[in-house]
Amino acid sequence: MNKLIAILLMTFILAGELEVDGDLTVTGAIQSPTIDALGGMKPERIYQWFYEQDGDINVQVPENKIWYIVVSPQHFGSDSYSSYIAINNNFIKIGNLRAGGSQCVFSLLPGTFLYTDTGQYYPPNFINIYEYPISGSGTDQGMPYIEP
Repeated sequence: MNKLIAILLMTFILAGELEVDGDLTVTGAIQSPTIDALGGMKPERIYQWFYEQDGDINVQVPENKIWYIVVSPQHFGSDSYSSYIAINNNFIKIGNLRAGGSQCVFSLLPGTFLYTDTGQYYPPNFINIYEYPISGSGTDQGMPYIEP
């Protein structure tokens, strides 16, 4: 009877969470919908552009990279002074922080052009570009895709 109690007690102790101190080698599949560390990639580079010191921007996403963009619009007094940014010759209204606008966040695929034209539109205040590597890309169902 004592052996049965000892076996049951050890079963309950080992059935809880396990903490590994050091390296862990796993063979087979990992069945967990909540492994956050595997989904989090660090950017290879972070670029920062400020209109006041850098002037217009005209850049292209390199091959085998994807850019995560954060754009902050200008702080002018009315909506008529909204900020714009161009993606592949299409100007997009970012808005104005004082007129209810907010930061704009989006991703750009390889080969995409990003620029401002201060001769035609008000530029955003700043742009942060987070550059991530990708292993491949293509087109499926009429849309481009990437493989992280």
